[in-house]
Amino acid sequence: MSRAEVLNRHKEYKPHLAVPDPRTPILVSGREILSQLPILGQTLRPVVSSLRRPILIWIANGGKQFAEDLIDHIPLVDGERGFDVGIVQYRSRVGVEGHNEAGIMLDETEYPFPDVVGRDVFGLDDVLDSAETVCEFDAEVRRRGGLVTDLAFAAEKPTEDRFKGLIRTHNLRKSIRIWSLTQVPPIWLFKYGMDNGKAETEAEDRAGREIRVNWEYEKEHNPEAYAYYLRQAFLRDPTAAKRLG
Repeated sequence: MSRAEVLNRHKEYKPHLAVPDPRTPILVSGREILSQLPILGQTLRPVVSSLRRPILIWIANGGKQFAEDLIDHIPLVDGERGFDVGIVQYRSRVGVEGHNEAGIMLDETEYPFPDVVGRDVFGLDDVLDSAETVCEFDAEVRRRGGLVTDLAFAAEKPTEDRFKGLIRTHNLRKSIRIWSLTQVPPIWLFKYGMDNGKAETEAEDRAGREIRVNWEYEKEHNPEAYAYYLRQAFLRDPTAAKRLG
């Protein structure tokens, strides 16, 4: 079963659909993000209001910018926010003392896990791809007496990668509703909280209110995908090929 068949998306809400163009690194501009945020925020107000003692929890570090932006765009009710906010953090097990296997682990060093007993939890993160982190988050919330009802992402990769094969192996519970600010192809993204896989430039790579593509990586490691997106860009704008010579 593909991820598109598994995920429980709200049919009335339409995320921004990103169109990749290898001639520019910008996949979703800051203007497009700021235009979509109020739409998602307005849509989520009644959803959050219907939850049982709701708490919105964003996953550090990637979900920070998106979560802060989205929370600011969820309208107040009678001057009140009507929900609490928390933070959790996960790290790769690889490189952590005593852990050499792949996967992620909860790290409460900086952010103790919020009290979720008897509460409905709305999680926020930067990218939905393999869903490994949010599956661990969902399981941890249930272990602690809460229930994840909704997850929202700055960017969702809703389809299997036609060039790299099936990489989405962690299926979420079908009852969890999925919300995304924008839907994107399965390509390497950075900015807007998303890193670029480079520890030495992580802060710079995450910063900014736009979503970018690392086309150099795609061109080197996934040339078939790069050629496909470039071809699609030329088909949308046939005069571009002539202008580029």
